[in-house]
Amino acid sequence: MSSFISADRWIESMLTWQPTNTSATTDQQKSEQDTLVARSRDAWRNQLIAKAVIERLEMNVVGSGLVCKPKISGNKELEKEIGKRFTKWILHCEYEDTKNFYALQSLVFSSRCLSGDVFVNTVVDDEQQLRLQVIEADRVSNPGMSPDTREKVQGVFLQNGKPYAYSIQSSHPGDVYPEYVWTTFLKYGSTSGKQRLFHIWRKERPGQVRGVPLLTTVLESLRKMDRYMNAELTSAVVASLFSVFVKSEGGMSLPNYSDSTAKEAVQDTNQDRIYMKPGMVVNLSPGEDIALANPTRPNSNYEPFVNSIIRQIAACVAIPFDVLMLQFNDSYSASRAALMQFWKTVMRYRWELIEQFCQPIYELWLENEILSGRLEAKLSDEIFEASWVGPAKGSIDDTKEVIAARERINLGVSDIQTEAEEIGGRDWLEVHEQRKIEHQMREEADLEKESAPPQTPLTMEGSPNAIS
Repeated sequence: MSSFISADRWIESMLTWQPTNTSATTDQQKSEQDTLVARSRDAWRNQLIAKAVIERLEMNVVGSGLVCKPKISGNKELEKEIGKRFTKWILHCEYEDTKNFYALQSLVFSSRCLSGDVFVNTVVDDEQQLRLQVIEADRVSNPGMSPDTREKVQGVFLQNGKPYAYSIQSSHPGDVYPEYVWTTFLKYGSTSGKQRLFHIWRKERPGQVRGVPLLTTVLESLRKMDRYMNAELTSAVVASLFSVFVKSEGGMSLPNYSDSTAKEAVQDTNQDRIYMKPGMVVNLSPGEDIALANPTRPNSNYEPFVNSIIRQIAACVAIPFDVLMLQFNDSYSASRAALMQFWKTVMRYRWELIEQFCQPIYELWLENEILSGRLEAKLSDEIFEASWVGPAKGSIDDTKEVIAARERINLGVSDIQTEAEEIGGRDWLEVHEQRKIEHQMREEADLEKESAPPQTPLTMEGSPNAIS
C-alpha cells in the first residue's frame, strides 16, 4: 500500500496510468515536435477557438507594436537623438525589407506561440546597417537530419549543456523544392562576444532545449470540439431544408428528362446521394415512401456544452472566457476581474518578448551605431536603458479607472508614468510635453478660461464627497 494514493499503481483508477520519468529532451522527440507544430498551425488556420487564442494574445501583447523610449539620465538631447535614429531604422530593419520592427514583433510573437520557438539572426549589410532575419523553427535542425546526441539536439549545439551554436537549413524543409544544406551560426559573435542570434521561446523544464507550441495541451479538445461544432451546424442546415415528397400510386415518367436522356435519368435515380434544397418538391416512384423524423435542431444544449469546453480551454491558456469570447455580460466587478487576470498573462508574454527580442536588438543596434561613428556617444550600461510602451490595459469604466489611478498616485503606491502606460498606453513625458504646448497655445488664444472648473474629489462611485 502506497503512502500516497496518487502513487498507488494497483488501484483500479490508476492501473492504466503508468507514465515514466524521462528528461525534457526525451519527452520532446523531433518526430513528435514536428507533429505538434503542424497540428498547431492547422488549428490556427482552420479552427475558430484556436485562431481566437492566438489573435487575442497577439492583439494585447504586441498590438500596434511595443515602442522604445530611451532613458538616459541627465541627457535629454541624447535621448531624443537616439529615439529619432531608432524610429528611422525600424522602418527598414528587416533583411527582406518587407516589414518594419513593429510588424516583426507580431511575426516573432505569433511564430513563437504556434511553433514553440522562433529564431532571429542579425546581419550587417554593405552600409554597416544592422538587419534582422526571422527564421522559422522548422529550419533549425541537425545537419543532414542526423539523430540527436548529447551535444546536438534538434539543431542546437550544446557545450556543457549551454547552447553556443545553431544549425539552420538553407530552406524550409516543407518547401516545394527544399535545399538540404545546413549552415552553423554561432550564438555569440567570435570577435565581439555579443549575442548575434536570438532564440525566442519559453523554457518550462530544466534541460529543455526547444520550445513547445502554446496550443499543445488543448489540441485534442480543439479537434473534437471543432468536429462537434461542424456536425451540429450540418445537422441544423439539413433540418432547415423542409421538403415535400409526393407519392404516386400510378406509374409516371420522371420529370425534366427527354427520351434521349432516359438513360441518364435512370442512373440518377440509382445514385445513393440525394441532393436537397429549401422548399423543393420531390416526386417518388411507385412503391417508394418517405419517413419524416424530428431532427431536434438547433440543439438547445449546444451553447452550454460548447461554452463549458471553451472555458476549460481558456483556463489552460490563461485567457479568461470573457476575454477569449469577447463577451462581457457579467457584472462590472466580474468583468474587471477577468481583465485584470488577463493583464497578468499579457504582461508575462510581453516581458518575455522584450527581454528576449526587443531590448537585445535595441542594444545591438545602438552599439552598432556608436561603433560605426554615426552616433557620437560613449558606450556604457546607462546608455542602453530604455522602456517599452505597448497597448494599454483598457478599462470597462474609464471614470472609475482614472479615479483609482489618481488615488494610487496620491497614496504613493504608483507613479504617473506607470498609470499613463496602463491607462493610455502612452509615455508620460510625451503627454507632458504635448500638454505644455497645448497650454501655451490656449493661453495665447485666450481659451484657458473656457476650461472645465477645478475637479471636486470623487469617490469610486462618482459622488462629490471626498473619500474617507
